[in-house]
Amino acid sequence: MNQLFALLVGINRYLSSSVPGLNAPGNDVAALATLLWSQYGVPETNICRLLDAQATRKGIHTAFCEHLIAGSQAGDAVLFYYSGHGSQAPTVDPTVEPDRLDETIVPHDSRTAGIYDIRDKELGAWVAELGRRGVTNVTVILDKCHAGSGWRAADPGEAIPHTVPKDDRKPQPPLRGLDGTPLSNPTLWQPHPEHVFIAACLDIEKSYECYFASSPDGQAGAWFSVLTYYLLRALREPGPAPSYTALFNRIVSQVTARMSGQHPQIEGRSERQLFDKVVLPCQPALVVTRVLGDQLTLSGGILHGLSTGILLNLYSPDRPDAPIGTAVARHISIDEATAQLQAGADTTRLAVGVKARVVGGDYGVRRRSVAVEGRGELAEAIRQALSGEQPYLSLVVPEIGSEFRVVANGQQVRICGANRDDVLVPVVSGPDSPQEVRRCLWHMVRYRNALQMENPASALNSRVTLRLRDKRGPLSADAGGGYQLRSGDEIWMEVENQSQRSLYLTLLDFNPCYGITRLYPYPRQMHETFLPHLPPFMIGWGNIAKPLPIWLPKGRQQGDDYLKLFVTTTPVNYLDVLEQNDLEQAPRSPKSVGFRTTGALARLVTEVVTGKPPKVGIRAVDDWTALQVRCTVTALR
Repeated sequence: MNQLFALLVGINRYLSSSVPGLNAPGNDVAALATLLWSQYGVPETNICRLLDAQATRKGIHTAFCEHLIAGSQAGDAVLFYYSGHGSQAPTVDPTVEPDRLDETIVPHDSRTAGIYDIRDKELGAWVAELGRRGVTNVTVILDKCHAGSGWRAADPGEAIPHTVPKDDRKPQPPLRGLDGTPLSNPTLWQPHPEHVFIAACLDIEKSYECYFASSPDGQAGAWFSVLTYYLLRALREPGPAPSYTALFNRIVSQVTARMSGQHPQIEGRSERQLFDKVVLPCQPALVVTRVLGDQLTLSGGILHGLSTGILLNLYSPDRPDAPIGTAVARHISIDEATAQLQAGADTTRLAVGVKARVVGGDYGVRRRSVAVEGRGELAEAIRQALSGEQPYLSLVVPEIGSEFRVVANGQQVRICGANRDDVLVPVVSGPDSPQEVRRCLWHMVRYRNALQMENPASALNSRVTLRLRDKRGPLSADAGGGYQLRSGDEIWMEVENQSQRSLYLTLLDFNPCYGITRLYPYPRQMHETFLPHLPPFMIGWGNIAKPLPIWLPKGRQQGDDYLKLFVTTTPVNYLDVLEQNDLEQAPRSPKSVGFRTTGALARLVTEVVTGKPPKVGIRAVDDWTALQVRCTVTALR
């Protein structure tokens, strides 16, 4: 049976006085280790942690050799994680580095006599050795600065640079492989095609650590590196293991919203499922804290990723392998939930202390948290408009953090993202502003929920591929898997069916103004059958003759446009109910959800549109998947 082996390195304190200390790496490693064994079932013996004085240059090298190289075998999964300072050093081969600098990670004893940083090329050679031994399921996560300094916040909300100068000592030692022999051809890191590499920021940027009001598991506040914090929160969300692409898309906007100068990157075959199913999420157990008839109270809520309609299995603490019944989550608060016991449960074993684990439900759609900041009649009116039973929103207090923030200042209101500096709607004013705030929030939540629709369990995943092209040929994607385009570029989508089934395609455009438009097929146009193992299928606007519309709204200099392709095993005619006008335009008349909600995709669409789960059982009678590409569009100059 294949296993996962993890090497987690976190350095708060450094031996050299020239390298300042940090606050978050130890917490990062502890939280990640806990998540691996508690949620993914990784044995603690498979998790090697190196902290501070343990994480010397020799200590990291030895652990990589003994724990990852010697401990794993073909078919296993390997995770290497580093949290600490990053820096640079003069390259020993300037022909492959335009800036003549190598990026490095800084071990605990670096910058002391005879001890140097670990260069990116050395780490690349270590990882390549895993591939040569048949271990291709490798994930590398580096939460560090790639430039010469690391900016780390000293107090909540404050950013202070902690500079780590590049190591200018000369001569620099030769680059060596795992066995200590010099590398004969030290080139840039060229990972195995199956490897996935996640970096906290661009190589010219700085990464950050901050104090968060609550930890990723909803406990007391603590220091965490920003990328790691949002990564841990995303991994704790209920549901099947996501693809690396889906996981990255969940966290990248949150990281940049918190720190605008930090843009995480991903490389490798990111469309595959997290750890390639070697380990699967077993979801952290919640605890039943009260039993009243068929109503149960659980020790988890929004902070733990729960949403209405999620199905839970109930277990006796001494028999985690034998469910005593199931329950459905009904009412969710910040850190508590009520669930209704389903028929057939063994009520004689039901008591306070029983464990509950998530096993089913629609995970792509959930209510989003919103906090209202400000005092006075207007702020209170907005709170009233957003309170009570909301189809899309959960009102929370500002102190715990939220996905949206409504800032009321006098008679003017602005809507922001998780960070107040991320302004989504600059001004909402007038006598109906509370209702307008609610309309804008509902509109943005529908957009985000529709954009996040996915089916990680689909047999079609990795069997359908897409890329963009123009008249000259295929376009090259950037490091994050997206495309850099100019407003007005003429492009088409090229799709290949590598499955054994005939498929049907529906293409939606998600523009930068929160509008959603169906591009293919045209309304009232018949679906074309997408046969397997044929040359790539070309998609344009309604047909192949017209290019896909790529443009920016007037006055915008740059924005992200998403092209989302739904792939189904039967023709569907209901995805157009997801369409909506741009945020600043008058809402279009709502389209009726008149189809029977007997399929998994139909159920998910229903919940996106209405904000409520359909009143039918969970029946996955169709198969479908969704692929999307990000197009960063820049205005013509």
